[in-house]
Amino acid sequence: MNEHSRSILHRIELRRRNERDKFGFAIQYEQPCSICVYSGSLAQASGLRSGQILAKVNGYNVLDARHDDVKRLVYAKHTNLLVLE
Repeated sequence: MNEHSRSILHRIELRRRNERDKFGFAIQYEQPCSICVYSGSLAQASGLRSGQILAKVNGYNVLDARHDDVKRLVYAKHTNLLVLE
């Protein structure tokens, strides 16, 4: 992975139409958590790149958070707007 793909991402908002729609990325098992973006997804269309590090999820600092805690924030029910930094 190159240096640019391990950068902390800038603020990106992902808005899905309903809870059945997917945001289109997975959270990697490492700390700090980075992401893996699926091709053709909402995440990719919004400018997310695989390897970027999550610093905040919906305003919560997640740089030192455990993987499971970050997943809970991202995949919370009734979350159709996801703000990542």
